[in-house]
Amino acid sequence: MSKLEKYNYTTSEDFLWKRLRNRQVNGFKFRRQHLIGCYVVDFFCFSKKLAIEVDGLIHKNYESQDKKREIYLAQKGISILRFSNYAIYNHIDKVLEEIVKELQMETKTN
Repeated sequence: MSKLEKYNYTTSEDFLWKRLRNRQVNGFKFRRQHLIGCYVVDFFCFSKKLAIEVDGLIHKNYESQDKKREIYLAQKGISILRFSNYAIYNHIDKVLEEIVKELQMETKTN
């Protein structure tokens, strides 16, 4: 992914970012467009090794690439939560509840 693509945010990412930034979710810090190895994740909580991905319609075309990325991240001990644009826009409270639930889980051991 090029540097230009890295910063090409979608409106759904912006919508979720407004809820994640500045430690608004139980005090956890999230980074936006975070580089892990050769992959960029939409949002990343370093302290809990949690990546959050926002999946739009285009992601259906990249399922095999997403699978490789998921395997790589899992090998690094990173969990991934995926949310559709629809879920973010129409069920943001449930999305945030799921994120909080994952953050409250015990830290995973490698």
